Amino acid sequence: MRDFMSMMSGLGTISMFFALLLVFVVMYVVLRWRTASDEDPDPQLGIKAVINFLQFVLVIFALLGFSLIFTALFAKIGKSSGTDLWKWGLGMFWGSGVLFAGLEAYCRKLTNQEEFGEVRRSFMGLTLVLMGLISVFSFLLFWMGLFDKWQGLSFNLPFGLWLIFVPATAGGMILFQKMYFPQPAMPEGYPPAGGMTPGGGGPYDQPAAVPQPMPEQPVAQEAPAPQPQPQPQPQPGAPAPQPGYPQPGAPAPQPGYPQPGAPAAPQPGLPSPGGYPSAGTPAPQPGLPGPSGGYGSGGTYGQ
Repeated sequence: MRDFMSMMSGLGTISMFFALLLVFVVMYVVLRWRTASDEDPDPQLGIKAVINFLQFVLVIFALLGFSLIFTALFAKIGKSSGTDLWKWGLGMFWGSGVLFAGLEAYCRKLTNQEEFGEVRRSFMGLTLVLMGLISVFSFLLFWMGLFDKWQGLSFNLPFGLWLIFVPATAGGMILFQKMYFPQPAMPEGYPPAGGMTPGGGGPYDQPAAVPQPMPEQPVAQEAPAPQPQPQPQPQPGAPAPQPGYPQPGAPAPQPGYPQPGAPAAPQPGLPSPGGYPSAGTPAPQPGLPGPSGGYGSGGTYGQ
């Protein structure tokens, strides 16, 4: 019986090896076919395919080793068989982590991983698919064993598997989305997601208007102060200026405007100096009193 179990375990190991090799061949052929029509094909596609495939296998082994550590812990708590599994799990987890870190350093330093990332993207997606399958099956086996009251390793191993693989799959999907499907950058002034319009309506449909800078107003310049005009100085021996007469160097008189030094114009209806009527005063009529209160020539006394 022991020989039969050893033979079956050996066949299982060989079958798993050939299955992994078949997965690598299929992935390599698909990558070559997808990049065949590129104008600038990846010159290091083969070496990067090998490195990322090995990293894909190491991630699965590291998670399996971590699950065995928890399985041994649950077996110890329940006082069942399988308490020595933590040694296998620790060795598997530590060895896979060291190899993964070494391959990652080689890939970053000596390959064009930053310029051509299609290989990493494809194998990372394949890793997430296998992790998701292990999570689903282990979760279903855990609930089947819980209701059927399984004991020992048949119950603790599915429990440890889904307890590790489910969070790892969720974290890997979030990382994959951030790396290869980033959110588009919002323009400046765009409202946050789910915001409401100021009037209480639905969400914003258009980005908020960006305030435009106001044009600068020209600064008013102060008018220059008037320069004083030089006044003409009287010459020695020149006659003194007479009022009412134009002076040498003075501007010419303008018609219709009072001249400097000229007598004021007589006002209509007022007696002019010297007893003569001013311009605009009506002539005295015979028999009517004049402006001074007397009578005109036709009604004077002494006739």
